[in-house]
Amino acid sequence: MDLELTIEFPLDDDGYIRRQCPRCERVFKWHHDPDPEEAPPGAEPALYHCPYCGEPSPADQWLTDEQVDYAQAAAANELMKQVESQLRPSVEGLNRAGGGLIRADLDVPHRNPPAPLFEPNDMVAVEPPCHPEEPIKVIEDSADPIHCLICGKSFLVGWG
Repeated sequence: MDLELTIEFPLDDDGYIRRQCPRCERVFKWHHDPDPEEAPPGAEPALYHCPYCGEPSPADQWLTDEQVDYAQAAAANELMKQVESQLRPSVEGLNRAGGGLIRADLDVPHRNPPAPLFEPNDMVAVEPPCHPEEPIKVIEDSADPIHCLICGKSFLVGWG
């Protein structure tokens, strides 16, 4: 049985998606490219850097705890639907073939789909001087330098 599930996470009003550093676990946002298929091959970096701690991690490691929980619940819900649709004909066939001597029931627990995630339009957008085409949103008033998402170079932000 092949299960293919596409899960989309909401963007805020400015087109940013919430992310969480797998190292320091602080939350920030990076700008979501609306059409990544138009990007040249290999344009996505192999590693992204946390704006707060500067540590690099692979692109697939930046989901927030809430996004992971949502994805797991959505996948489990879809998997149960698939299991039921695959097994139901076999159980019904067994009941018909058994002539009343054998009776099987299929009781697959159904889960309610997870409540949709909502992305508030919070945090402050900053553009790293080294990669201004890759803006990020961070929590305002951090006295520490911010790191570029792409290269990790630190820069100061004047909150004003």
